[in-house]
Amino acid sequence: MLNLNKRQFVLGTAAALGAPLAQATSASSTAADAMPSALRTALLPMLDVQADLQTWSSYIGQPFTLKDSGLTLTLKAVQATALDESLEQFAVRFALPAGSTALPSGLYELQHAKGHRVQLYLAQSVEADVHTGLRADFSRTLA
Repeated sequence: MLNLNKRQFVLGTAAALGAPLAQATSASSTAADAMPSALRTALLPMLDVQADLQTWSSYIGQPFTLKDSGLTLTLKAVQATALDESLEQFAVRFALPAGSTALPSGLYELQHAKGHRVQLYLAQSVEADVHTGLRADFSRTLA
């Protein structure tokens, strides 16, 4: 039996209807890649404090504006850090614009172009002693 969730169905159908046939059926392109960006943005799920790993993952590559500074961050990655029957933990990583200075860790309000607003504690993300962006960590209890 085919196991397909509603989001995968909608993305696949939209890609097949809205993209050239060759692109939609190409083995190297995913449904999200084949879909026009405006349509992909319109199909994004609601983003709020209860958003899970799958919801955040659908926003990869999307820009978010910091409320007070107007600076635009890009969601670069969503990484599961732990998962068991009762707990989902994951990290969301944002990239700063090229040439911008590092932001201090703190509570920030982010707004997506779709109008979704979310407050997150963003910490500096450091790899190999080089500041690479900001990171928000989530820990959700599963029902």
